Amino acid sequence: MEYTKNYHLPQWKEDDRIMMRDFNQMCADMEKGLTENRTATSEGVKQLWEGLVTGAEGSLLLLRERMDKGEAQDLPHCYYNRLDTAADAEKLTEARWSQEKHIYMGVTTKATLEDLKAKSGVSQMGYVKDTPQDYAAFYHFTAPGKIRFTSWSFMLMAFLGETTGQQIDLNFQFKAERKTGAKWTQVFQSAVIPVHAEGTETTTIWTKVPVDFVVEEGETYRVALRQTTGSSVMSCFAFTTSASDSAGLYKNDIQVEMTPIAITSGSHVREIATAGRQRAVLLARYNIQPAAGGVTAKLNDVAMTCSCRDSRDRSGKVCRELRAVAVGPFPEKADLRLDLTCGGEDDFQLLDYIICLL
Repeated sequence: MEYTKNYHLPQWKEDDRIMMRDFNQMCADMEKGLTENRTATSEGVKQLWEGLVTGAEGSLLLLRERMDKGEAQDLPHCYYNRLDTAADAEKLTEARWSQEKHIYMGVTTKATLEDLKAKSGVSQMGYVKDTPQDYAAFYHFTAPGKIRFTSWSFMLMAFLGETTGQQIDLNFQFKAERKTGAKWTQVFQSAVIPVHAEGTETTTIWTKVPVDFVVEEGETYRVALRQTTGSSVMSCFAFTTSASDSAGLYKNDIQVEMTPIAITSGSHVREIATAGRQRAVLLARYNIQPAAGGVTAKLNDVAMTCSCRDSRDRSGKVCRELRAVAVGPFPEKADLRLDLTCGGEDDFQLLDYIICLL
């Protein structure tokens, strides 16, 4: 039997018998050849894309440098987000934004007592009656961060004296509530708290209430106190005193024990135009001290291939940089999502990012 020169395929003559073995071998040889050709073509396309991605990365670095100097603007299918404004940082989950830090998390998100006082609202005093009464003393605040409270103190001022009474015994109950719409939802309620005072002059007693509840940043809360037993001794109770400081201002002297909880994970999402694109290259600069955590990326809800390296920020200081690549095709528009993580004692900042679509 004769065979073709290049691919060794059988060439039957008119009077040859067509053997099943020969025919099957011809088909197997064709299958093998086509498969090897397709593999070689796929490998060639892969290498071509790798070259294009590497070239795009170099172009992004140059473009970013020129844009930082004000020498260039965004190019078609390239987007540079400096995160200089609150609008640039939208949509932001958990993590915070500031003009100085850009997007940040970690130790600097821990709220202090002064932060809590700065977010305080109405403070209302209650007056002791000779019979039990509903909640009468209140303290309103907006949570300045995520905080776990372990104690909250209240003040009882009893006007004791020869004629008014020299002893007072009362029971109180504490609760904390979160505001949802127009309604208040209870998040904690204490057991009965006994308070005793005696003497012949006005006495102020602070009583610590063990509590255990967590507040979420930006949400509105109030703590409240009610009298569960009565007394005829003239007295009042509140979470702050009514004294003023040297400037004549109301004295916000709340006494609490609290454990601030740092933000250690968050995300930033930005919708970008991706129509007709086949690859995406992302460079994101960030700082983290100490280095426990980092940045990962998704495009169109698919994880990008990520790696990290040292880089320099806009001021020339050493920082970290995420390099991420995504393989399309992509829809008309897609969400770029950056997921951020750090430790509770870390100082994390997402500085900026630039993406190119090929």
